[in-house]
Amino acid sequence: MADSEQTPWWDAPDEFRRMRDVLAQAGYTHAALKTRGDTAPAAGPLAEAVQRRRTAGETPLDTLIRLFAYGLPVRREAARRALSPMTPEQWGEAGLLVIRGDEVAARVQLMPHRGLDGGDLWLASDSPGRDRAGIRSQYVMGVAGSSRTLAGLTLRRPCRRALDVGAGGGIQALLAAAHSDAVCATDRNPRAVAFAAFNARLNGLEHIEYLEGDLFAPVAGRRFDLIIANPPFVISPESGYLYRDSGLPGDAICREVVRQAPAFLEEGGWCQMLCNWAHVSGQDWRERLARWCNDTGCDAWVLRAETEDAASYANIWLENTASQAAGAAAFDVWMDYYAREGIEAVSLGLLVLHRTDRETPWFCVDDGPETLISPCGEAVAGRFIREDALRAAGGDARFLDLPLRASPDVRLETRFAPTADGWAVERTHLRLVRGLAYVESVTPRVGGIVTQCRTPRPLRGLANEADPEELQALRRLYTHGFLVPADTNDPEGGGRNVDRIG
Repeated sequence: MADSEQTPWWDAPDEFRRMRDVLAQAGYTHAALKTRGDTAPAAGPLAEAVQRRRTAGETPLDTLIRLFAYGLPVRREAARRALSPMTPEQWGEAGLLVIRGDEVAARVQLMPHRGLDGGDLWLASDSPGRDRAGIRSQYVMGVAGSSRTLAGLTLRRPCRRALDVGAGGGIQALLAAAHSDAVCATDRNPRAVAFAAFNARLNGLEHIEYLEGDLFAPVAGRRFDLIIANPPFVISPESGYLYRDSGLPGDAICREVVRQAPAFLEEGGWCQMLCNWAHVSGQDWRERLARWCNDTGCDAWVLRAETEDAASYANIWLENTASQAAGAAAFDVWMDYYAREGIEAVSLGLLVLHRTDRETPWFCVDDGPETLISPCGEAVAGRFIREDALRAAGGDARFLDLPLRASPDVRLETRFAPTADGWAVERTHLRLVRGLAYVESVTPRVGGIVTQCRTPRPLRGLANEADPEELQALRRLYTHGFLVPADTNDPEGGGRNVDRIG
């Protein structure tokens, strides 16, 4: 195997344990890296000079950061001290280092990430930039912002079997392993499967199974309580990167996940997918997504995070993967593709399916808040219980009769301004301090209604039924979780009152 195609591997459980000990004893942790500021590989001579100065102490932590976070070579003796009681040669045999005379360099990026229990998980991936240095299509990304977003939104209840679709380096599977009896992860990139399997063993997790193949094909016939999907959702005319490009037209890859996932869900199971979808000329994008979810046997909720016009969207992705010269030419190719497909804009969001035995499942779309305060999984589940409760009560026509209480996560903020006669209310805000951290500007009267819901009560008699704006504001507060059904008993104001998925 060529050096550029090599993946880390060991078949020695004891060596993985020793490797974890080396990383932990050196203090190579998520918290330590946060105190160092920027941990991206050096981008130019000035950035490299800054990073060398920042790690000039040559402590074991300095050396590991220089090697595996910054991607800078170190002296062989410094590496030997940092890796003791192991040796650079052993880490070279594992595919993590390359030794050239008196210098040692990292063959991979190896980064610490915070686990669900507050401890650390270490993940190896291809070093940034190697996608243009011989790997390209099979490049394995580290933990990107989208991966962290999906992880923060995932429901974290104990479950029997979880599935990670489009696993990449395996971060979602590693996190799911903390609350699942068994985890399976699939990816069509063989290098990603190899990296993810290495990462599971590095972190001492033996109940994760990694399988090569497209989407659900490797797990045919199986069912899961939780499916986490982060497919190659970028809408592009290219097929050069397996982590980014599906090779399917438009947003077809996300539609395929939605259509296929229900067959792999246990009754009551959940599928949570981060996806992009196209805004096609002459079509309502909400109706397009609703058609994806028709006949799936699942309630479906879409949380839209952001929308970019086609030109901005193309620019964002080409900046990540193309040189300036190549990117300029590719931009026109991408824009011509969007014009042919009628794609005017692209949205990013979370799509959640919950398998139900109801005859008529529901479909809803919401715009997300500006801020997510992880963990958000119970807040996601809370959206489902609120919609279920409203529909069970008879829908919007009976909204005012539904016993509601204020979420314990609500905070009321009132700002006063001086006037000639004293002080007057200038602005009233309601804020959620956990999960989907919506902020709503409301009238003092609406804020007062919420304060009267310290114990469950219907809004009829409190709300002004002749004021449509007030009714709309209260309905929005219910949608976003400021007001919750009376029988909702979990601490985050959401959830379906169960302790276990499936």
